[in-house]
Amino acid sequence: MCAENDNTKVFPFGIGNGCDIDLVKKVAKAGRGSYSIVGDNNAKDLKEKVINSLRKASDPALQNCSLYLAYE
Repeated sequence: MCAENDNTKVFPFGIGNGCDIDLVKKVAKAGRGSYSIVGDNNAKDLKEKVINSLRKASDPALQNCSLYLAYE
């Protein structure tokens, strides 16, 4: 369980054609991360997706943000 005020990001993987894709997506959304699905017998694709997830994990959650307040 991720608390609202922590910096936890979750990057789940669904491995195999029989994985529960809906569950993998929901875990990623709850953990403010992204998900990857890898089909059966696809080790090369898995390696690439793990490397991409590690890159994303080291990125800040927000970058170059501005806040604009509009008053009427």
